[in-house]
Amino acid sequence: MGGTQSTNVIVEANYRAEFKIVQPQEGIIKLSEKHVKYEPLKGNPIYFNIADIGSSSVEKNIVTIYECAKIQKAPKLTKARPYAELPPQQRHSRELKSFKYTFKDFDSAKQFQKILSDLIRNSIDPILLNNHTRNITVLINPFSGKGNSRKIWASCSDAIQAIDGVKVKVIETKYALHASEFISNLPKEEIPDILILVSGDGLINEVINGLFKRSDAREISNKIQICHLPGGTSNSTACSVGTYSVASAVHSISRRYSVPWDAFAYTIRDSEVKYGCGCVGWGVIADAALGTEHLRFLGSIRISIGSLKAVLSAKKYYGQFVVNDSDTLISTIQSDISDDSQPVGTKSLNEFVPTSFEEALSRNDWKKVGGDSYFLWFASKYSIADKSFVITPKTRGWGGKIQIFFGESCDFSKLKAVQALSKIASGKVEDVRGAQSVTTSAFILKPGTNSKWSQVDGENIGIGLLRVVMLPNLLRVVAAE
Repeated sequence: MGGTQSTNVIVEANYRAEFKIVQPQEGIIKLSEKHVKYEPLKGNPIYFNIADIGSSSVEKNIVTIYECAKIQKAPKLTKARPYAELPPQQRHSRELKSFKYTFKDFDSAKQFQKILSDLIRNSIDPILLNNHTRNITVLINPFSGKGNSRKIWASCSDAIQAIDGVKVKVIETKYALHASEFISNLPKEEIPDILILVSGDGLINEVINGLFKRSDAREISNKIQICHLPGGTSNSTACSVGTYSVASAVHSISRRYSVPWDAFAYTIRDSEVKYGCGCVGWGVIADAALGTEHLRFLGSIRISIGSLKAVLSAKKYYGQFVVNDSDTLISTIQSDISDDSQPVGTKSLNEFVPTSFEEALSRNDWKKVGGDSYFLWFASKYSIADKSFVITPKTRGWGGKIQIFFGESCDFSKLKAVQALSKIASGKVEDVRGAQSVTTSAFILKPGTNSKWSQVDGENIGIGLLRVVMLPNLLRVVAAE
């Protein structure tokens, strides 16, 4: 991949263009508008999204991405005349697109080439180098959800262990925070390539909190591929990345397909720094999830019951929140991620995020959003809450931003609230009249005295001043292609 030095350097690529990577193993890179595909000479191909390749390096330097060839439409087929029976001249197939990446200058084009090479090299090392065996550790929480985790693992264990070049170790968690202790104390040489979690979203939260306690967290967090198999009530992570189907999860593990995923650091009531990776809920969302813990045997329907109960109570949730998406904050976060002197996220929270709501209001870089009482409030990296509850279909798990959806109490009668929940459940949150959204890199939530609890990744964290800062692309999650 290359170009000539001029004002604009054009890097041409399509699925038929071949670029060889000599180290650490020969293979071919194939590019499209949105995807990178690496085909090693041995083993299965690896897929990436262009968006994964360091957005700050790529998006700022690419001037245009434009199409050079059109796609020819396939003929309309009928049951009476299947494709195989069409005359050869009518068997039009989809022609492959060709794209040109136009960069600002020669250095930017070379930088993109280097990023691509490093991305491939880091992803196949050590998985494909020297026939490395992929070590898979499976953590099963037998108490999550309806208690079906053992059955779920049994349904796919043979298929996963049959994948070429894998070695599987299975562990059942015995008590709360067992997974967190396990990953935080695991010797570096025993860190698995893939960590399969058969549980709800809470076990993922345990794992990342244990992971970020490690002194080498920054080094290994993006090398472990986390695979969520749905053993809990909602299973938002599995639903959002497409591994809710066990068959899909097995296929993705076999094909080595994964995507980056953001984490976030938070404190509540100025407690120690903790971590999440999915959602923050307060108000009706928290009441619906945490107020129905005793109904876990009902599965995900308990959330609907809790939501309806909260709506009919016509409760107003008093509170305020501010957001910050300034360039200075983003720069601080990037510095934080590369600073090994303290746990990740600590620097951003301690040096940049105010410890009081009043201080945040006095600063120009923090913006107050909304009023003082809410019916609906949640911040999410999940696109899907469970298999029948689509929250925000356009939300991405990576990129360093979190989307906050909220609706002020004055805009919702009981009838409007019921209608709103119905639309949210069907993935039409943006169509809810009175609901608003804001995307940010950090926020501070100050709940009122009538709030009972708030939650992170479905887990009760109590109530109090909540300070949150995003940590972009620190994790890697097995996902459906």
